Order: sequence, then structure tokens, then C-alpha cells
Amino acid sequence: MKKLYSALMTAFNEDGSVNLDGVREMVRYNIDVNHIDGLYVGGSTGETFMLSTEEKKSIFKVAYEEAAGKTHLIAQVGSLNLNEAKELAKYVTDLGYPMISAVTPFYYNFSFEQIKNYYNSILEGVDNKLIIYSSTQTDLSKVELGFLSNFFLLPLLTSISIFPPILLLSKLD
Repeated sequence: MKKLYSALMTAFNEDGSVNLDGVREMVRYNIDVNHIDGLYVGGSTGETFMLSTEEKKSIFKVAYEEAAGKTHLIAQVGSLNLNEAKELAKYVTDLGYPMISAVTPFYYNFSFEQIKNYYNSILEGVDNKLIIYSSTQTDLSKVELGFLSNFFLLPLLTSISIFPPILLLSKLD
């Protein structure tokens, strides 16, 4: 089964504030014109790492209100701030997002154990499926394949994606 997902961009006003009406329009355009199967909300294409927690929440809410029941939604909640990642994971799960994604912590040289603990912490108290998302700029892309399989011990993990498309591992049900 193949599906087409679009990474949702964030619309901004001229003063740099988030334009929620523009976000709403982009959601509708992706659904009505592009006929996409799903939206990946809160990723780097949406400038998420430059936004406050409250701005991220407002985007997640608008995207959910506009798209729920019309297309599949994945919320990217990852952050260098673990408390923010946990807060966002709970927030989008409570909104009704059926799946979350979290980028691998970056910038600092995290060990495999620290990365694994990061994902375990995000999933604590959250009943949602998880996609681990990593890019070649993060430490996860340098981890041996045998170590990556250890992530599948996380009960809610569905897949690991290392981008650019070097590797996509998925758990089979």
C-alpha cells in the first residue's frame, strides 16, 4: 500500500508571526487540489524549530480542525527540549492525531542509549504510534543497523526513517 504525504509548510505574516488563516488555506489546498493521503505537520519544512511551543500548538490545532477525517495526519513533536517534545506529544494525541513523529535529537553528540531514552520518555503516558525521523545530519544515521533494530522494542514504534532516503525500516503487524 502506497500513500502520498505532504510536509505542511507554515504561513507567516509580514511581521514574522504565524498566519493561521494561511496555514488553514494550505491544508485545504493539499486536500482539495493535491488530493494527498496525509499531512506531516510540524516538520522542518514548516520551520518548526523556529517556533514557540504555543505557535506549534496553534498550527497543530488548525491543521487538525481543517483536515481531521479528510486525510491522515502525522504530528512531528520532536525537539531538543525533551519537556516540550513530551508536552506536544500529549497535546496532539489529546487532539486526536493518530500518529506522532519525532526527530532524533541533534547538535549535541548523543549516545544511542540517550537517544533511546529520549524516545521512551516521549512515549511515556501517551497512547500513540511513533515514527522515528532522522536526517543524515543527526547521530542516528551513523548507528549500525543492528542497533537500530533495538528501537523496535518500543511497543508503539511503527517505523524509522532516515532522510534523504537512505533507509526506511517499518514494523510489520
